[in-house]
Amino acid sequence: MTTLVLAHVASSGVGVLGLPVWVLGYLVAAVLAIVVLVARASLLSAPPQARVPGADDTTPAAADEAPQAPPNRFGAFGSVATTLGLLVTTALLAITLVLAFFGPRELGANAAPGLVFTIFWVGGAWLALLLGDVWWRIDPYLAFGRLCDRVRRARAVRTPGADPDAVPEVVRRWWTAPLVLASFVIIWTADPLGDQPRRLAVWLLGFSVIVGLGAIQSGVRGVADLDPFPSVFGLAARMWPWARRRDPSTGGRAGTDPTRAGGADLRTTLALASLVAAATFFDRLKGTLVFLRTVKVRTPFTAWLENVAVLVWAAGLVAALWWGLGLVASRMLRTAGSADDEAQTGGAGGTSGVLLAASLGPIAMSALLAHTFNTLLVQVQNVLVRASDPFARGQDLFGTVDWRIHAPLSVRADAWVQLAIITFGHAAAIWIVRGTCQAAAVPATGRARRSDRQRSLRAALPAFGLIIVSGIAWTLLLLGA
Repeated sequence: MTTLVLAHVASSGVGVLGLPVWVLGYLVAAVLAIVVLVARASLLSAPPQARVPGADDTTPAAADEAPQAPPNRFGAFGSVATTLGLLVTTALLAITLVLAFFGPRELGANAAPGLVFTIFWVGGAWLALLLGDVWWRIDPYLAFGRLCDRVRRARAVRTPGADPDAVPEVVRRWWTAPLVLASFVIIWTADPLGDQPRRLAVWLLGFSVIVGLGAIQSGVRGVADLDPFPSVFGLAARMWPWARRRDPSTGGRAGTDPTRAGGADLRTTLALASLVAAATFFDRLKGTLVFLRTVKVRTPFTAWLENVAVLVWAAGLVAALWWGLGLVASRMLRTAGSADDEAQTGGAGGTSGVLLAASLGPIAMSALLAHTFNTLLVQVQNVLVRASDPFARGQDLFGTVDWRIHAPLSVRADAWVQLAIITFGHAAAIWIVRGTCQAAAVPATGRARRSDRQRSLRAALPAFGLIIVSGIAWTLLLLGA
């Protein structure tokens, strides 16, 4: 229990950095304002790139489009690293299931919760941030989907008159992956008993069965519609410029996300990012004095209902804000009386509301990474200690049972890291808005005009303002609450 308390010590408060709260907010706002000025100069000086044919940001992926996997940038080394990574993730999945079902029932003695909520959830986001969108290569469920596709093609080859390239029909729904992610964030933040090993085991087994059935029915496409984690980790990867070059939401080439044929649906992106932001907000809110003083003694079921209600409210609020930003931006990007421009930005229909959805990803992931940074550093040590005695039988398999768990960084250093992560994520969001509006302002003819550049800047300004406010809010919540 001491380890869990240490892992959740929040680097917050006025005295952590020796600065008043308003100075922290002002510092983040000043940095983001500079990024906005740079983005403004870039929008007005350089002509927007013409939209690549077929790169429709708001068009859901077609079921008959084959996923296009980009070539491995690291050649043979990359292939070996991918294979090793896949073996590691598959082994960790099997070990987590065994520990969750048959390991100790006590939370502090079982390594399964740490493996899921920290090593996988937080570590996977850090892996994507540092190495790029690599999770699709090492995800064991996607590997199983590829195996199912190969088996299906092999059977088709042996069947007279069958087409080996034919793919099964699959009805793509943008809300399936967010629904699965919602079940995860509920046991992570809303369920008071969600981190209990046996309850976690039931969720993990159910998730594996559902995604496995999707793989058997539709291969990689079925996994992509049910497994939200490669897409969520991809939101962290797109914080870097070289990852955003392939992002359809910024005018890049469609079809580069191998888990989403034809490019990810921005409605899915908006829902996933909103859930991550809401879950991070609620998880931090639970540790504040305001929350502790407000809530009363509750039964687990009552606490579950109230927590889920807050989580749904927060996710809906975030999604509504960015949906409204998309509607405002798409309306401002349209030229009065221009049918081409109206079609360009999705018209007045619902799809125009997700125009800026991709910019929410870096904000949500930076908040998650900043909030869980200290937890990751501590829980990695905790998992290594528990691994030596996985079933609490007095063993010491790796000689780590007697390790002393401590926070590697001081509270002040941890707070500075959190501040840097928040600022970086919001700066990336500003740049994504800039690229999205720049690409969407180009008329269908592809001829860039000065009025187009000015129009893209006007459309981006409301989003720029809200992102700066978001940066201040997250700073005060994580470091000043």
